[in-house]
Amino acid sequence: MKKMKGIKKCVLFGVFVSLYSIANAQYNHEIGITGGGSFYLGDANLSLPFHKTNVAYGGFYVYNIDTRYALKAHVIAATIEGDSRDFNYIFPNQQFGYFDRKLIDIGLNLQFNFFDLGQSKYYNSHNSITPYFMIGMGYLAYNNIYIGDNVYKFTIPMGIGGKWKMNDRFTLGIEWKINKLFIDDLDVNNSESKILSNPYQTKNTSFFDTDWYSLASISLSYNLFNTRRFCR
Repeated sequence: MKKMKGIKKCVLFGVFVSLYSIANAQYNHEIGITGGGSFYLGDANLSLPFHKTNVAYGGFYVYNIDTRYALKAHVIAATIEGDSRDFNYIFPNQQFGYFDRKLIDIGLNLQFNFFDLGQSKYYNSHNSITPYFMIGMGYLAYNNIYIGDNVYKFTIPMGIGGKWKMNDRFTLGIEWKINKLFIDDLDVNNSESKILSNPYQTKNTSFFDTDWYSLASISLSYNLFNTRRFCR
């Protein structure tokens, strides 16, 4: 009987430790879905964000390095479009340009949380909500019908966002990022849009003269297995 009581105590102790560990768990890995609106800035839309916004959607994986830093990899399907006639832009020889393009946005971003993000009382400070800044690198993949080939272009995504850790498992997020490209023909996919590639034929293009792709989105992620606690 004493042996059985000892076993019961050990089992109860093990259950208590397990429950305590779960209650104080911090999950390093997240998978999620995202959706929102995508738009373009370039020669057919020089300065108006969210003009001709289209639906975008995809999935992502996040590795939480600690309570402040996280790495996020994503794949998003998006559509962008533009029409210079919307702004009465006057190009040489009274030309105008319009286009629409489907693309795949692939990227890896580093996120910096302004506050420690976590539910666990294990930390000296923790928050369930935090804004963040992100920067990274990525590729836009799309089919260019005009040249009859698939195209892959390097981008530098930058943006801001916010996270709400609803509980140990689920995190809700919002984000607005803009992708800097180093080309001026993202908006060229037919003969009518050819004029949108350096329309004034300037010899040098500045940092802001090339095309931009942007995405505003909302996301929901599920926090996976607890791999380790963060040292604070």
